[in-house]
Amino acid sequence: MCFQHDIDAIAVGAIAPVKSSQILLGYCKVLARAKARRIVCALISLHLAMQCFAALNNSITVDEIPTLAAGISNWTTANFGLNRVNPPLVRMVAAAPVLVLGYVPDDWQAPQETLRRLDHHAGVKLINGWGESAFRIHAIGRLPVLVFTAIGAYFCYLWSSALHDERAGVVACLLWCFAPSVLTHGHLVTTDVAATALGLVANYYFWRWLQTTASSSESPRSSWVAAFLAGMLLGLAELSKTTWVVLYLVWPGIWALWRCSSQTKSLKLAGREALQLSVAMAVSIYIINLGYGFEGTGERLGNFRFASEPLGVANSSDFYSNRFAGTLLGQLPVPLPRNYVQGIDMQKRGFEQEIQMYLNGKWKTGGWWYYYLYGALIKIPIAGLVLFACSIALQVTSKCSGDLWRSLAVLVVPAIVIFVLVSSQTAINRHTRYILPCMPLLFILSSGVFSRSSAGWTRRAIGRFFSSMLLIWYVVSSIWIFPHSTTYFNELAGGPFNGPKLILGSSVDWGQDLLYLKRWLDAHPEAEPIGVAYGLYRLSPRLAGIEYSLVPPGLESKRPRVAGEATGPRPGWYAVAVKRIYDSHQTHRYFLDFTPTDYAGYSMYIYHLKEDEVERYWKSVNATPHARHAFPED
Repeated sequence: MCFQHDIDAIAVGAIAPVKSSQILLGYCKVLARAKARRIVCALISLHLAMQCFAALNNSITVDEIPTLAAGISNWTTANFGLNRVNPPLVRMVAAAPVLVLGYVPDDWQAPQETLRRLDHHAGVKLINGWGESAFRIHAIGRLPVLVFTAIGAYFCYLWSSALHDERAGVVACLLWCFAPSVLTHGHLVTTDVAATALGLVANYYFWRWLQTTASSSESPRSSWVAAFLAGMLLGLAELSKTTWVVLYLVWPGIWALWRCSSQTKSLKLAGREALQLSVAMAVSIYIINLGYGFEGTGERLGNFRFASEPLGVANSSDFYSNRFAGTLLGQLPVPLPRNYVQGIDMQKRGFEQEIQMYLNGKWKTGGWWYYYLYGALIKIPIAGLVLFACSIALQVTSKCSGDLWRSLAVLVVPAIVIFVLVSSQTAINRHTRYILPCMPLLFILSSGVFSRSSAGWTRRAIGRFFSSMLLIWYVVSSIWIFPHSTTYFNELAGGPFNGPKLILGSSVDWGQDLLYLKRWLDAHPEAEPIGVAYGLYRLSPRLAGIEYSLVPPGLESKRPRVAGEATGPRPGWYAVAVKRIYDSHQTHRYFLDFTPTDYAGYSMYIYHLKEDEVERYWKSVNATPHARHAFPED
């Protein structure tokens, strides 16, 4: 008995240190998590402060004009036809405080949308009614949408922490918070960052559902809850932007990959998971309908008027038919809101139009398959690209478990599908923001370089130093140009002054610098009178209190000339949007022969053309005296 007692005492003494070490390890993990979350809160707070500053100081951009007006229309009329090319979630969030504060004019009425887009017209009318207050009112509408960029930052941390560790999670959050593309669009009344954030959240909870199905310790009830939650968030992602419609094909494919690679081969289990995924899809469709107030839900397919070639056949310039009309398929009810379906159709119609695209100083009809790859290489900080390349190299060379590869598939596959889909639509080679939904892949994968469990080189002093320097370079490169992040181009591209030679559109000039031009003019009264060629045709700089004249077109201008119109250049002060200098009409291309005196932001170039400079220009082009004067009356 005594001998047995001694054995038991020895066993307990051996086990006690093991339990103590496990408790200590668990306590250290809790402390690390608490510290990481404090850092994440600080990063998100700083990010929101930067976004607030940009929201209050950047002027109204192109797509904000129709978006806020459509949001107001959605609330006041319960009709979702205006700006139907995008779902209503983001614009309704932005419009809510504008309505609550009573900024909508009593006599403003939103037009009823047809197959022709009237949303820009409605937005311009609303802004003109507000006058100089339009910038302040738009800033009010921008503030609530900041919640989406905060969500994106937090879920980058959450997903990276789950895949790697807390340190990597903090880095992923930091990469989101200082990404120039996020700082550009995160404070705007547009859909891009909101869709990126909500798509990230939906994919994260889809991954959590996959984990519950693969875990033997999880109860069937928890997997049903996870599926329901994933479906709700998929519906919210769809209500932010229709880009995420691809998930209805991607998710079943990823689930099939998980099921085939699972060690548990059970037909019963596979059937239950398939049912759960179907329920998640059904829940998402219900959320979409709820977001539209079930407007037009259940309408027969044959009753729609489609504009795109795959769905409708054009009969005239303003009427499009339906290829399903009179067929058996045409009798089927569509379980989606009418304007959601027609919005996708209108987007596709836009992709079919042959318009001029710009890349590397060249204009051509149609685009380039590599446009978005090229755009990513010049718009993403070099440090971010290097970190991404290092993370891929580490994943390939290290011995990753099958579970990690399957988890990475949930992150990688949707990003690749969206990137390939967007790149295939060469008619929309105008905006690098279309690949924003792919950016969380870069942030979360790149953060793995900083994980304590990463390959040996990152644990060595030289590896830690190199990766830390890359992170500092990333942050400094982005902050250096803030709050003018729209015109961010990395060092490889030559920075913001060389960017317009490479790419245009919302990647350079979206009308964001008008208020900076106003401040410049207030500080330089000698620059009056001034000619202004602003980047937004529909909005007058007089809204910002700028008195100006038109900038005379050059000899090379391809746009229709006006009788009696002077030909440029002429001596004087001019503020010309970079968009107007490089546009395909070549209306103000002659400014490329002059050196700007100053800049308002990086998209408004300010020139002071002197008589001797102008005279030298006219001699260099051998212009006749007649050409140098007014355009003839006849």
